[in-house]
Amino acid sequence: MQRFFSIIETADRPFIPGQGPHDFGEEIGSAENLVIKNGVLGRSSHHGIHGNSPKNVTIKNIDFLDFEVAAIAMNGVNGLNLKNLTARSRTDVPILGQFSTIQFIKPYLEFLVQNKVEITFRNQTPTQIRDRVKRAINAVHHDLVVTGNRYISKKKNPNEWALFHNKEGVVDGNAYGFLINGEGVAIHGFPKREDTNKLSKNINISNVNVGFLKANIREVIPLVATSEPDSTIHARDPIGSVFQIMALDPRGKPLAVQFKGKGKGKGKGKGKGKGKHFSADTVRNAIYKGNLVTDAQAIVAKAILAGIFQNSHLSTSRNTINEDLITWSESKKPLSSYLDTYPGINGTGFLCNGDQMFHVNKGVIGFKLDAGKQMRVKNSKASRIINIGKPGSILCGRDYKKSHPRATLEGYGGNVTRGMSISGSKNVKIIGFRAGSIYSKTGSAIGIDLLTDAKNIRLKDIKIQKLRKGKKTPNTYQSTNEAIRIRIGPETQQVSKQ
Repeated sequence: MQRFFSIIETADRPFIPGQGPHDFGEEIGSAENLVIKNGVLGRSSHHGIHGNSPKNVTIKNIDFLDFEVAAIAMNGVNGLNLKNLTARSRTDVPILGQFSTIQFIKPYLEFLVQNKVEITFRNQTPTQIRDRVKRAINAVHHDLVVTGNRYISKKKNPNEWALFHNKEGVVDGNAYGFLINGEGVAIHGFPKREDTNKLSKNINISNVNVGFLKANIREVIPLVATSEPDSTIHARDPIGSVFQIMALDPRGKPLAVQFKGKGKGKGKGKGKGKGKHFSADTVRNAIYKGNLVTDAQAIVAKAILAGIFQNSHLSTSRNTINEDLITWSESKKPLSSYLDTYPGINGTGFLCNGDQMFHVNKGVIGFKLDAGKQMRVKNSKASRIINIGKPGSILCGRDYKKSHPRATLEGYGGNVTRGMSISGSKNVKIIGFRAGSIYSKTGSAIGIDLLTDAKNIRLKDIKIQKLRKGKKTPNTYQSTNEAIRIRIGPETQQVSKQ
């Protein structure tokens, strides 16, 4: 039920000052001289161990089981020793990331209800929408926790099943075995040293194995939120969750819009949204029908625009759902009436290559060793690294370069699988590394990827086998489909292989 969670947090808050969904204060207190050893760390909706700016941390003799995002994620760490660790990700994740949206938006609805705010969205009051949200959360809790079912009941709770059911059973966002990053969140593109305030440093990894890591990266496509022709601002609620009108249910039917007229979709049916892909033509005819999630986001945004939250402790600075978007949602006008006013950088009105929170989609990576220096990996392995995500949507065009403003690489990145990435790091030694069964269903499979301005990388005794790239899929955005043992980017310098 708590969709942002770490079993062990190595600081007094999960974000550095100025980052995260809320204000956690002006200073962070991080652990020093910490040892975590000998045991098993099990189910977590995000991390086994997570931290920002700790010093002198040793983690050894631990098996990480059933995490969703990463076994270990350390940002801006100074002195980290990882030894004798294994990682295996969760395979029975029952819900999609969209469930977190109604969890996090509920306090805003409660504020409107408690203060008896007289506002409506499509003839619904705050109390009515709040009650719908509470019923949905309780229904999911009953099915998954009280009864112990593996998934939401389609028969008993069809609306919740349509919105939140995760039919693949694996996390629907980026997934990592072990992640090292510079100070702050690792949600943007692959970093460069020149853009990182504080690199991680003095990292030693020995006998660390990712034995199984699987995800189904799901692209979430937001609308552009400001009218400037080159806008990269997307429509999001005050928590930062995408106003997701393009979402599909598990059967491939649109959840928030219906089609007006006779435009043809890319799947079955004409103009009724039965297909699994929106086409550029059909989507322009879409009219808002709404659902629990988007209705909740919209009425909160409408209240924010009316100044109702000015005296609240709840942050509203992240909200970019604008008046025109609310007006379109409450009308029966086609989406083209909004898209033509908000074209964005692609001229389409959409942005791409992100997830539910519009984090840059980077795929599945066994070892993500980015934005660090003085790093050493010895006798470690990444095997059965699996990405079953689909290729990118064509709603941003068939050949967009960087639809996501924070992306480092061109094209769509969510369907790539990597055994290891080294980006924006320098003075790195990888000795005795093994990677095998690196699989992408629709994109590239790469053993070791050296990216951006990585420098002075030494590779010795490397063995990479069983790389399986994906098949090209028609009517989708096609980035590269390659199987590459070691890829060296154009900006990477001083790489030696023995």
